[in-house]
Amino acid sequence: MQASHPTKTALDPILELNKVRCGSHGVKSVRLQHFSASIRSGDLVQVTLGKRQESREFVSLLLGLSFPIEGSIRFMGNDWLGTEYTRHFAMRSRIGRVFTGTAWMQNLTVGENIQLPQLHHRVPRATIRDNIEKWTTRLSGVHLDEVRSALNKRPAFVDETILQICQWIRAFTHQPRLVILERPLLSISDEEFAGLFEAIHDLQSSGAAIVWFSSGGEDKMIRFETSIRHWSIKEGILASDEEHRVA
Repeated sequence: MQASHPTKTALDPILELNKVRCGSHGVKSVRLQHFSASIRSGDLVQVTLGKRQESREFVSLLLGLSFPIEGSIRFMGNDWLGTEYTRHFAMRSRIGRVFTGTAWMQNLTVGENIQLPQLHHRVPRATIRDNIEKWTTRLSGVHLDEVRSALNKRPAFVDETILQICQWIRAFTHQPRLVILERPLLSISDEEFAGLFEAIHDLQSSGAAIVWFSSGGEDKMIRFETSIRHWSIKEGILASDEEHRVA
């Protein structure tokens, strides 16, 4: 049996930040000064990072792996506070993530890495296999044979482009309600990410929310017909939230 998940209505925010203030452990990290925002079903939020900035500490806040100095963060109506680890575990099962780094366990094959989070959440093995095959076929494009072969190899023996596609697969396989993409186009050429954009459109249509951390060089690559919310960073501080349509 799968772990139970927190419930919410379609009108409730998927992710809420309320007057969040957090410092920084280095000049590369994003700081928040009483920042408030809500992300709802179908939203796509782009956070453009500076050349020297990293998303890791900010993402740790969103995942409840670290805590703000002030304010609160809620996912699907639930906070990350307390010691209700079973609840937190179930909450994280609904979040998909593409890491800035690879975050692969090197002693496992790529396929075992992709399966492991779902096995922890008691997803039936047959369902896991079906999900991996679905997203492998959908996201691999011309690299389908290479990606299928990579699933049986350890990460150290897989090309960076193929590993990045496998990161997409890992992030999407378990019907996430929130998808966090940290520079997901690294090592990917223009011809290779059309499938990712189409998949994100479909995830939005099914009710998922997307937070996309990009570098300035990726801005020209993001071409969505739906409205994108932009959170800007000024002098290291997350400073604004505005919507406009990308041409």
